[in-house]
Amino acid sequence: MARAVAVITDSTAGLSEGQLAGIGVVPLTVTVGGRSGVEGVDVTPADVARALGERRISVVTSRPSPTELSAAYRAALDDGAEAVVAIHLSSRLSGTYSSAVAASKEFGAGVVSVVDSGSTAMGLGFPVRAAAAVALDGGDATAVRARRRGRGPPDDDPFLR
Repeated sequence: MARAVAVITDSTAGLSEGQLAGIGVVPLTVTVGGRSGVEGVDVTPADVARALGERRISVVTSRPSPTELSAAYRAALDDGAEAVVAIHLSSRLSGTYSSAVAASKEFGAGVVSVVDSGSTAMGLGFPVRAAAAVALDGGDATAVRARRRGRGPPDDDPFLR
């Protein structure tokens, strides 16, 4: 059964495969020591941590293009969602948010809402999961956007019990 609201984030949210119920993820491209790949697929978090720990290997990320983000939003809508709430990496850390805003303009007003999380890693992941829980319970886009403002994991988060 399709949800009324789809929640989409990016790969910096730090969510494991088991934590992705009801959440779409658009990966960033990561370059570690000159080798580029899709974050979470070709380049793992362990690869990034190792490179950062060595401090002699550069780590650079590239934001998803508006086309890549638009495709993710379109897929969620084609799958039956009436709206998308896209919660992305802080605009102070990446251009992902501005790519998302550009992508959202392809859709009608209020169809894709883009949220600047102001954070990354689990500072992004926890609010994304909280928003997804509201969406999975049938909440509308306003309720989903409001819940993502909560701090910390949702009280009913089975992964933190």
